[in-house]
Amino acid sequence: MLYTTLHNRILRLVLAVLGELIAAAALNLFIVPLSLYTGGLLGFCQLVRTLLQDFLGVSFGAYDIAGVLYFLLNIPLLMIGYRNLGRGLAVRTIICTVSYSVFYSIIPIPTQPIVDDYLTACLLGGILTGIGSGIVLTCGGSGDGDETTAPDSETTPEVTTEQTTAKPETTEPETTEVTEPEPEPEHPTDDTTDEILRGLLSRSVPQASTEANYSEGGDLPIGLMYHLIMETPFNDYSSLFVRPEEFDDQLTAITNAGYAFLFADEYGPKDRPAVLVTFDDGYEDNYTTMFPILKAHGAKATIFMISNMIGQPGYLTEEQIKEMSDSGLVRFGSHTANHCVLANEEEDRVRDELSESARRIEEITGVPCRSMAYPTGKWNTMVTRIAEEYYDAAYLARPAEPLGGRTNMTIPRLYAARGLSGASLVASINNKLSSQ
Repeated sequence: MLYTTLHNRILRLVLAVLGELIAAAALNLFIVPLSLYTGGLLGFCQLVRTLLQDFLGVSFGAYDIAGVLYFLLNIPLLMIGYRNLGRGLAVRTIICTVSYSVFYSIIPIPTQPIVDDYLTACLLGGILTGIGSGIVLTCGGSGDGDETTAPDSETTPEVTTEQTTAKPETTEPETTEVTEPEPEPEHPTDDTTDEILRGLLSRSVPQASTEANYSEGGDLPIGLMYHLIMETPFNDYSSLFVRPEEFDDQLTAITNAGYAFLFADEYGPKDRPAVLVTFDDGYEDNYTTMFPILKAHGAKATIFMISNMIGQPGYLTEEQIKEMSDSGLVRFGSHTANHCVLANEEEDRVRDELSESARRIEEITGVPCRSMAYPTGKWNTMVTRIAEEYYDAAYLARPAEPLGGRTNMTIPRLYAARGLSGASLVASINNKLSSQ
């Protein structure tokens, strides 16, 4: 992308402002002269302008008051969204919003349409607006405040107490930007599940020669990835939950096999075989359903929490987090502040996401937040470099060893799937342990 190749932040900001100029000019030169309206917040401002001018007789001369209204309505939205943006993106969003509002207000609207044909005008205006908006987004800017008031629906699922929507992990080829695979949304029938999943979870890629002695002195713990513990499916991503009785059976089998339970930030060579039970996102069922089962077994678990979802419907509250942390059985790691794809962000946003999430979790628990999991499993060398500044361990979303060998910032995990018996899970753990 352009903004990753242009290392000068000032130049990226200038280009973003230029993109806003192109978008504003496209509307004023092609769309507005034909009395057409755009959508979203600006479209609402245009309707208010028309009401003031045509029905109330208020005159603003050659200038379009919709731009001023657009800016004023964005102020509270930007204030609400600031904590979700991070400092760097917040500043760029404010600059882009102000620029667009000014350009839209001062660019004169032709008294006669440049293009009389409605279709042609819409095509030209739409193409130029798309080009301008594309430049803004590519250079790391943001359109307006209404894009910032809530976590991105692509990265942070909407959850209610009745129906929980988890974000599945995604799959792309491992290149410089590494992507972890997604659990299958649909599962085979129960009588074939164990056999298929044993094969899936046992896959391993040999470590690179430079990492061949990484586990020398002891075995490395095996990370297990969970999301939800619940009884019934909730949507097409039903593979992201495990039934309570299955989770109980898995913990029983792990205990009987002699494995120790460790927290995610305790990763490293161990004299005794161990597992790391981890949960992504921080859903409310982790407290209501998972926690009692965990206490019954005296097992340990780590919850990688999306910090800006704390207290939201369907997610853990501060009180629940504190109680679980104080029990000594649950430790909280970071799943970033907003579950954004770190590999797609620039450095300052990555740093904000990682530092803010750790700060919030430590504030609630009183315990250092020293581990994390990459949202959607995506990472690159820039992300791992920054992650290492804040955390002792960072986890992937796949069982295979990462290209180039494992480090404390690229720890694979086995996916503990629905329908997987305790015996089958232990077999997969044993297989993985023997392949290290």
